[in-house]
Amino acid sequence: MLHRLRTASALAALLLLPALLRADDPPTGDKDLDGTWEAVSNAVDGKEQPLPPDGKLLVTISGGSLTLKADVGSHMATIGVDASKTPKTIDITPQDGADKGRTALGIYEVKGDELRLCGADAGKDRPTELTSKPGSGWIFLTLKRVKK
Repeated sequence: MLHRLRTASALAALLLLPALLRADDPPTGDKDLDGTWEAVSNAVDGKEQPLPPDGKLLVTISGGSLTLKADVGSHMATIGVDASKTPKTIDITPQDGADKGRTALGIYEVKGDELRLCGADAGKDRPTELTSKPGSGWIFLTLKRVKK
């Protein structure tokens, strides 16, 4: 009887172990994204676009939220990130403005203090590479981390 109880306990522990491990792992997220970033270049549909007149386009990421600040105001969004994929993916859902509630799909890469982000308009397929080619409709931003 004791042997059967030990076997059942061991089996239960083995079955529960993956679930327990997953519970501690963040299902999405990438701490490398957290912080404030300043845009240094912006391309849309393969064409370089000017930055705001004051030269500042700031993106602040903290956990599951993103704030975009420019000379015309600020916007909030929620984000979902999957850093386990290659390339890493990001889903951005604006909380205000014309695209409120419409999720845009993107990919990103963080190398040191540089963030490269490529996204499609809401309702379009996720980009497959970090670039903005003519006719792609993709938005490609290069941002530098703002030092505190």
